[in-house]
Amino acid sequence: MKSAQDRNIPVCFSSDNLNIIKEYARTKGMISYEQAVDELINNLDEE
Repeated sequence: MKSAQDRNIPVCFSSDNLNIIKEYARTKGMISYEQAVDELINNLDEE
């Protein structure tokens, strides 16, 4: 599993998408939305 520090490609979101990711992070008990982004990207890597 790669962490954000291992990646060097920036990821950009619209305001609406960022709010969705922040809400996802809150519902999963994550400290920051960056954790949610890492989880979502890692899940894509597994597919």
